[in-house]
Amino acid sequence: MAYIITTSSQDRYHTNSGIERSYAYENYLSNPMIIPPNSKVALESIKYVRLPVFSFKDGASKYGYYWFGTGNVPAAPPVALDVTTTHQMPIRFDIASGTYSIDQLAQAIQVSIRGSQYSLMDTPAIVTPELSANGSFQGFKYQFNQQALVSDSVRPPQMYHCVAGAGEQTPSPTGAPRYDATTGNITGVRVGGPTVAPASVIFPDNPINPTAGHIIYDISNTGEYNDNEGKPKGGWVCGLTRPQKCAPQSDFSSANVWNRTGYLGTMTNSMPEWFDKDTVEAPGPNANAQGWSKSPVPSYYDYAVCVCPVANKSPVLTVMNVVAGTGPNAGTTVRKSIPYWNIGGSVFNQAGPYNMDNTFVPDSDPPVPVAGGNATGGGLPDVAGAGTPAIKNITKFKMIVDGEQVRIQAVCEKYDITTGTYFPDSLVDLVDYTLASPSSNSLSPLNQNKWALYPKVSFFGVRSAFAPPLEDEQVIIIEEYVPAATSIGTTKNLEWYNNNFYSAYTTGSKQSIEAHNRDLDLRDNNKAGQVALPTTRDGAKNVLLSYNQQLIMNGITNESWTPVGYFNPAPTIGPILGWAEAGFTYYGMAGQTGTAPEINYVSPSDTKNTPSAIPEHSLFVRCPTLTQTSHNFGKGGMSKIIYHCPMFNNAGEGTGALFFQPAERVYIDLGNKENINLNQLTMEIVDRNEQYSVDLTGNTTICLHIKQ
Repeated sequence: MAYIITTSSQDRYHTNSGIERSYAYENYLSNPMIIPPNSKVALESIKYVRLPVFSFKDGASKYGYYWFGTGNVPAAPPVALDVTTTHQMPIRFDIASGTYSIDQLAQAIQVSIRGSQYSLMDTPAIVTPELSANGSFQGFKYQFNQQALVSDSVRPPQMYHCVAGAGEQTPSPTGAPRYDATTGNITGVRVGGPTVAPASVIFPDNPINPTAGHIIYDISNTGEYNDNEGKPKGGWVCGLTRPQKCAPQSDFSSANVWNRTGYLGTMTNSMPEWFDKDTVEAPGPNANAQGWSKSPVPSYYDYAVCVCPVANKSPVLTVMNVVAGTGPNAGTTVRKSIPYWNIGGSVFNQAGPYNMDNTFVPDSDPPVPVAGGNATGGGLPDVAGAGTPAIKNITKFKMIVDGEQVRIQAVCEKYDITTGTYFPDSLVDLVDYTLASPSSNSLSPLNQNKWALYPKVSFFGVRSAFAPPLEDEQVIIIEEYVPAATSIGTTKNLEWYNNNFYSAYTTGSKQSIEAHNRDLDLRDNNKAGQVALPTTRDGAKNVLLSYNQQLIMNGITNESWTPVGYFNPAPTIGPILGWAEAGFTYYGMAGQTGTAPEINYVSPSDTKNTPSAIPEHSLFVRCPTLTQTSHNFGKGGMSKIIYHCPMFNNAGEGTGALFFQPAERVYIDLGNKENINLNQLTMEIVDRNEQYSVDLTGNTTICLHIKQ
């Protein structure tokens, strides 16, 4: 008789995984053993570690929700979080119906969560199985982080033309602006004479960097605003916007270009369906008339500065953002003018909006402000009071995105009458959260719909009711632009233009527009003057320290989550992954600190339950090296199987570390008439179809008994 011990883990072969797999391995003897004639073989015992298999047999996907944003993380359930007080909402991820090994399910969860990560600051989720020291499955580990997006200033590589939507005026293709990516020049084009055609253009290759991003628009070459008779000659808008329907510059030669479909992926809208393009909530003199009510179309901007000339009115500077409407405008979003002239501590803190025609007499020394003041009756005086500089000749605007905050600065000329000091290229704050007094004078915070913002420029052109037209072409220059160079899984290019939160949802690939994009924009916290979080430098990173990554894994039983309709369908993946306690909604991750904020949590250590899974199939021991013969009728042929492992051990366990020793051995004839010289032995564990059982891990030990 002979007793043979085999094991998959072998110190001498620790680098050769090809012969050390838990489910298929080879052992060798330095000196061959002799198996005498007419011998038989039986399995004496087997020990292995089996991972569970997850099977969704009802044909329905399993759902969970992912959250990246603000929210308190309690120490224990029940979880309380009112989503209407935030600028974010949970995003569904789903796992398709099927059968998964531990590793396969970890990969499926990881891929699905990553598909729900739309923030440029969010790093790709990492999901891995957690195993005990003996190889038993403990749960899944979820890892999250924030990344500081750092990139250099570049000019956008290409310009696209904004495409008008239903009911909007259609600009002439022959009047499409030109763009030079080398100089950053955007030129309004004449049409059949000196008239610059109305048009809007967008730069969709890379969204602006949300942690340290900015764009500088040079508007010094936009021409005069009024002729000698006080009639408007032109105007412009420049700013940042969420994605909208657009067409490439190279595709703008055809006369019917504005009527074609499929311009950039699946984007179908030039502006949100709930946006009231005909309404402006605006304080101050002429603010409504001089805002965007007569702007070129499509005229949607999330944040913008503009000059819209009106007959016999001075061209005042208007700062706009889109906010949730109030009063009769409730249920829509509208443009709102920011009264930057009413911001305490600002150099623009005066009686009214700034007149863009304000200039210094060029040849005086020191420069002397032009006499006459602001024709609107407001704006800055020609000679400021003691210690207050006079602001003239705004030539550039700098828009800064910092976390949830958007700030605007102006480059202009300053002259301090008290000291006689002249500052030719001064950068001054126009709209800034630190200056906002009252707070309603600040711009609306970024919400999830505005996680990807792109540069956009519009030329008003000349309306036919007014003459004469512009004598020269208008030029706006993108002087600097700091985009987001990298983010979730890919470089943010044209692909990301269609796959950010707003684009993905409005194209119908996720939850409904009504319940999600619309709701985000109509919340009270999407108004001017709301709390907006800046990125915080913590060590080497710019991160949003108040933001958490959170998983909502179970049905919502806590009424503090409102409205419950956000979770339709209700999450169903929780019980499968270990979130099985009644009322258990999610586990979030505590405040992110240190130079590399990282969040880790493991199911079931946080959830008190082991993820539910069962063995998917029976296991069989196969020894292809020896000369025995068995028959697998299920396969319809001969086999080398010598043993059938029970599905469960005596304790009812079918996964983890398992040991089986048959009470009565079943011997199979080797059929050898002569000695067998054996120095190599291959052992395999397979399913009923004799495919490797890849759900094994760790060390496998198989002991055989041979007798004559």
